[in-house]
Amino acid sequence: MLNLNELPGELLLDILLISTRQEYCDLQLLQSFYEGGSDGHSSRHARVLDLRLVCKQWNELCGSAAGFWSEISVAFVPPLLPPQLDACTKLSTQCDIEDSRFAELLQRCPHLVGLHVYNNAVLRSPRLESTAIQAVTLVNCESLESPVIRCPALRSLHIDFASAHRLDSPVLELPSLEVFRLSEADSIEPDAVRLMMGGFRLLREFHMSYCSRIWDEHLNLMLQRCPELTVLDLFNCPTLHSPPICHPQLKVLSLGHESPFETFEQVVPSLMVGPRIECALLESVAFVQLPQLLPQAVQFMAQHSPLLRHLSIVRCPNINDAALRTTAQSCPLLKSVKLSMTDITDQTVSMFAELCPELETLHLEACPHLVRPSVVSGSLRDVLIAGRTCRAARVITCEVEHVTLRCPQLESLSLLLCDLIADDTIADLRLADCPQLHTLVLDGCSSLRRPRIESASLRNLSMHPVRCVDSGQTFGVKRRGFVLNCPSLTTSAMPRTANAQPRK
Repeated sequence: MLNLNELPGELLLDILLISTRQEYCDLQLLQSFYEGGSDGHSSRHARVLDLRLVCKQWNELCGSAAGFWSEISVAFVPPLLPPQLDACTKLSTQCDIEDSRFAELLQRCPHLVGLHVYNNAVLRSPRLESTAIQAVTLVNCESLESPVIRCPALRSLHIDFASAHRLDSPVLELPSLEVFRLSEADSIEPDAVRLMMGGFRLLREFHMSYCSRIWDEHLNLMLQRCPELTVLDLFNCPTLHSPPICHPQLKVLSLGHESPFETFEQVVPSLMVGPRIECALLESVAFVQLPQLLPQAVQFMAQHSPLLRHLSIVRCPNINDAALRTTAQSCPLLKSVKLSMTDITDQTVSMFAELCPELETLHLEACPHLVRPSVVSGSLRDVLIAGRTCRAARVITCEVEHVTLRCPQLESLSLLLCDLIADDTIADLRLADCPQLHTLVLDGCSSLRRPRIESASLRNLSMHPVRCVDSGQTFGVKRRGFVLNCPSLTTSAMPRTANAQPRK
């Protein structure tokens, strides 16, 4: 039998490193072992230290190899910092560390590349000056007032001021910053917002949420000073009204409110009415829960976005059929269309399928003017039609009574909560003509009685009741049985309460 200790030291070290690849070394545990106190068996990070207890050779390998100590998590800062910090490249803290102690900790990590600080209630004015750090995260630092971050190599910055009471003078000198995530920043003073919105010449992605101090002029300033910007996410920013979003490089844009399970009455009041979006390279756009968004804004965006491939409009009830018809005509490269609570009609659904030859995904949820949609497409792979959406204070229902699909590449079909869909509709779908179809969902279709389902490729079938969590109402399939001719159907996917009968 092969003795591991007979292997060359480099090979043995690689084996030990692989065995602990997913583990962090906790600083408190490391200090206990370094002082000869605890064996660390109560910690989830004990694997590294267990290896050191095997024999002298393994102890020397684990103690000297930088790979074991490259990622260190700090839940407690001991008085004496262990020597292994010199090899740390990724440091994570989840405890209260004062500014002076924080600076000492950073000084002991000369090779630090990533720094992540969570739940620090005493950190006020940390100074982070390093030429090596490339990623910084500051989350829930409630006493943060004036951080100083001077890192010429920093590429990614995430700041979440969930509980900070006042942030008035941050210093961010980050000439290489490419990704900036800013959330829960209601405590930032307007002047600080103005300073943070500009000066990142290489910024490519900007994600901002829950910021009530940003105005249209702040966003305009950032767009002017960030010529390389390609991704812009703005969620829960209630003070934005009609921001002009004109940028030659922008490819991904998301605007709105990011909590889809709240009612309109619970959504953060949004003043956004008509963002003027003019981005020639735009490929993906999402409007989420903007009850005052005007259809003219969507029309203008579509007319100036010929390369648009992904469109999502969720719970924007003012978006009418004319705006969506213009989108279908102006954006022939669309691959994904997801619409919820819009006024799209059957004719416009057919236009999307006809004028967008690359369309692969079509989701229509609670669009009240849909009755008998017909989709003929040689590229569609995923189709979802939901007949209603239930909220505590708002129920939207569409009267879809029949669906016509001629999509030979179809892989997934979902008809959810469609009260009027009957057995003849399932037969007219001609599922046998879809050789790629593997998933069929008919949950909550209460008018189904004895549907006939025939498909040689179908593997997953669902016909279960759906219970609306808010109202408590249940929408079920009142079937007395169904006829199946699906030889590929898996047993686990069979409806649990159905009386399935094979075709004779």
